[in-house]
Amino acid sequence: MSNSLKSSIHHNSPRSRIRHGSPTSPTRHGSLKSPACLSHGRPDRAPKPPWERHNSPNPPACLNRPNPPACLSRLESRACFKRPKLPGCRSSLKSSICRNLLKSLLCCAGLLLCLAATAHGTPSDDPEVLAHRGKPIAGEGTEMPVLTLARPEGGWTTSMQVEVAGSCSDTTADPIAANINGVRYYIRTKDGRFSRKFPAAKGRNTVIVECANKAGVARATASVEAMISPIPLKVVLTSDTDSVYTDLHVYEPDKTHVYWAKTDSPTGGLFFLNQQDGSFDLAGFGPYIYAHPAPPPGVFRIDVNYWPGGAVQHTLANLDIITDEGLPSENRKRVRTPLARPGETRILAYVVIRGNNQAPKIYVPSQDPESDMPPEVVEYKRRGEPREEEDYAYLAPSDERAVRESVTRLALLQARKLSRRWEERQRDCSGLVRFAYREAIEVRSPRQQQKLGIPATLHLPPVSPLSRRLFPRYPCIWQIGYDSDGQPRFGPFADAETLVGFNFRKKARSLDAASSGDLLVFRKSFEDDQPYHLMIFVEDRPENLAVYHNGERGEEARVRVVRMSDLMRSPDPVWIPGADNPHFLGVYEWNRIKPGNRKTS
Repeated sequence: MSNSLKSSIHHNSPRSRIRHGSPTSPTRHGSLKSPACLSHGRPDRAPKPPWERHNSPNPPACLNRPNPPACLSRLESRACFKRPKLPGCRSSLKSSICRNLLKSLLCCAGLLLCLAATAHGTPSDDPEVLAHRGKPIAGEGTEMPVLTLARPEGGWTTSMQVEVAGSCSDTTADPIAANINGVRYYIRTKDGRFSRKFPAAKGRNTVIVECANKAGVARATASVEAMISPIPLKVVLTSDTDSVYTDLHVYEPDKTHVYWAKTDSPTGGLFFLNQQDGSFDLAGFGPYIYAHPAPPPGVFRIDVNYWPGGAVQHTLANLDIITDEGLPSENRKRVRTPLARPGETRILAYVVIRGNNQAPKIYVPSQDPESDMPPEVVEYKRRGEPREEEDYAYLAPSDERAVRESVTRLALLQARKLSRRWEERQRDCSGLVRFAYREAIEVRSPRQQQKLGIPATLHLPPVSPLSRRLFPRYPCIWQIGYDSDGQPRFGPFADAETLVGFNFRKKARSLDAASSGDLLVFRKSFEDDQPYHLMIFVEDRPENLAVYHNGERGEEARVRVVRMSDLMRSPDPVWIPGADNPHFLGVYEWNRIKPGNRKTS
């Protein structure tokens, strides 16, 4: 697979949204239509119960209750009159017990059948329920859309990619659904136009594109013959929900972990992020793609990790595994898995690559019986599977916003009045960062908040218990190195160099990438004592600010707040946060925050 494929994929990315509100599926807040069998009394023109039709003076015992539901009466009474003889109940006592037991069972069965046969649901319009669903994929237009497919144009190509491009007359239809060789993708639209390239398969590539709105679905098809080498292993992960991260994780046979933060594969595997228009790793529909032109023999493990965004709380992950694509031995398997728990990781499949031109094997734990597990997977599990890494132990998205807001509010508060919780001997530029982040994730009662020196009018958004579990040894939240066995070591104290080296990652040199709570990092190489200086970035208060401790001791010590516009005009060029200042290292982000949509430079 050529470098042009990887480059192009990294600059294009679709999204998806979840489908909801099937008119026949009940919801938590949906209303149930009242079936006739649940109305009190028998409907007009309903058949008479058996005991009336047969001139029976009394109804059966199991129906001897006032106003039975009509259809229930018919079901139960028919069952009671036509019940079989019970040869085991020979004595009158045994017969009575058996008959009463059978009556009770049939009564319950009749009621369940009645409910199951006639109950219908209507979609809920409750705003709280709708907020947890995501947006429907179809557009809002009420006229049948017109879909124009410009590419592929047909014919043949030697390119490793298939470009899907065109336009939809309904500009609200976003995204566009594209099915390429049986694998579904979503393509983002802009003013109705769409364009994205996808990996091609050897031979004939069939493309079906759909644009949907309230009036219906417009379709267009095209095909192109790709004169390229076959792809032995391709994995495609998409999601049915917008604004969520459904991350693909691949463990190669040597247990190398390839995923969004480590896309390099020593064996030559290619990992494509969900990127479009230059944005880094977009949340949304995907796809994430892993392709290997020459996979080594052994077991590949394929996982999915789920991080919701906003109010959305669930999604459906769609994994397509294709082996020997473009060859007669081509094999495809689709895995669909619902995900609802933030931070949840699932093992979706194992792929066994075998030598001597033997066909690969795909084993899906959730679909295939354990008896079909390949012996290679059995041995793989026996030796011990790779452990989940701390690399993706991130704050939940809602908690990320809470931490950013609390960090900036706590830092600004120190410029007005220093907190007693901030130890005097730790009052320097790195101490301000440690204090603000430590207190931002602390769980505080009103009394503790008062002790912290926080005014009652200053709201600090709380962090959820889920994110608090990332710090089992609080306040030891800072990585300070590694133990002898290679595991990270944490502690409550970290100087500026340790914060930058182990706990914050560089985002960019440009301030355009900065968000509230990020650090502006400076380094004065001619100073041996304290070469690093840290500032906390604050956005929109009502203009962008920087908060920092001046590093002095005694009466000269101050926490200062400066406008970014003034800092850019500083008379001392060392403190200008510009790309042309060699002392400015750039904008850094806490590595407990998952990298999201951000501008890069």
